[in-house]
Amino acid sequence: MGQGFARRGGADDLAAPGDPGGRGGATEPSPSRGMSAGAAGVAAGNTSLPPDSTSIAPETQTRAPAEWLDRLLRASNELAPSSSLREAAERVLAAAAPSVEGHALGVCAPDGRGSMVVRLGGAPEADHPARLFPSWARETVHAIPLDEGSTLHVASVEDDGGGMPPVLLDRLLATLGASLRRARAAELAGRGAASVQKLEDQMIHAERLAGLGQIAAGIVHDLNTPLTTVVAYADVLLKKWGAASGVDEADRLRLLRIHEAAERLLGFSRDLMAYSRPSPHIPGPVDIHEVMDRALAFCEHAVSTSRAVVERDYGEVRAVRGVAGQLIQVFVNLITNACQAVLPDGTGRISLTVRSSGEHVHVTVADDGAGLPSEVDRLFEPFFTTKEGGTGLGLAIVGKIVAAHGGKVQALQRAPRGTSFLVTLPLAASGSDPAP
Repeated sequence: MGQGFARRGGADDLAAPGDPGGRGGATEPSPSRGMSAGAAGVAAGNTSLPPDSTSIAPETQTRAPAEWLDRLLRASNELAPSSSLREAAERVLAAAAPSVEGHALGVCAPDGRGSMVVRLGGAPEADHPARLFPSWARETVHAIPLDEGSTLHVASVEDDGGGMPPVLLDRLLATLGASLRRARAAELAGRGAASVQKLEDQMIHAERLAGLGQIAAGIVHDLNTPLTTVVAYADVLLKKWGAASGVDEADRLRLLRIHEAAERLLGFSRDLMAYSRPSPHIPGPVDIHEVMDRALAFCEHAVSTSRAVVERDYGEVRAVRGVAGQLIQVFVNLITNACQAVLPDGTGRISLTVRSSGEHVHVTVADDGAGLPSEVDRLFEPFFTTKEGGTGLGLAIVGKIVAAHGGKVQALQRAPRGTSFLVTLPLAASGSDPAP
């Protein structure tokens, strides 16, 4: 039933170092050789076994004592529904320990992060590729039923046979298998409940955004007309006063501030509508190189103001699937952010990179500015901003558009300084031509 390094009388054992030939070779004497079974357990560090433990009676080779079975049954039944793999293994092994004097018990089970190991009996052991108790004279390994990949390890201080009686071993394996399976089911149920909670949170967020969209539509409708009028008249007066003489310079500056404030409010209302309004456009093949060049052209003023050097490195890629106008807005926002991040002394650099990998295109907009804020996990939240006078909608719009395209966007810290935004978009179907 077990497996090991040396075979003895039909049972597979893990022989201790110094026993090269199994039963026929000379073995190094165990520190507890010649002691009673209880004293040997203490000498080996098996302090978890109670002093009143009794030796395994000969009749238990064919019949399990009712008291022993009762302990196993109670341990399994009393496990909490939310018990972990480790808690289940520890509880069952603790119930079995009093009936197997002179033995150490252990369980090794896969847990998604590697292996979960529980040892009961003996002092802490060094890692070993195949054994949980390498310092013990004999160790057998048994597959646990109902839990694939999990094993029970039984070690003893004596190396001349006399492992756990088969009937007791069978009951212990069955109880461990059932308990570990229930623990795994509870773990899966917990993950499922967490997923349901996450979906509920997303639905609540979507409902809030829908409400925001309705409010935004009303606000923008009421604001756009008077703001457009203010911007238009301020623009006319600035041009008129620019050519006239005798105009008070202080009045000119006041009018300029009125024009800038109105323009900023118009920009905010446009951003609010772009974030909250669903897109009526149908995605199609889009040339990402053309999108990047058009976005860069729209950002000409921002690039000129920042005095940054823009470097383009476009690899050969297929068309992406999306809406050209929305993707242009994504990269206008990212390039504008990069221009605002670099130092305006002519030393700033902004790089635009396009690469493909598998069925996706990766577009990077990087700068050598101050880097990311400490609240990096909030960058794409609506109305979160670290800029003075910022609306907090630029990156939120980026995240929303990219997600609607089936892609993702990441903000990464560059070394030694600067920020890199990586946008990943799905490729259009092979053979599709970009929309004109």
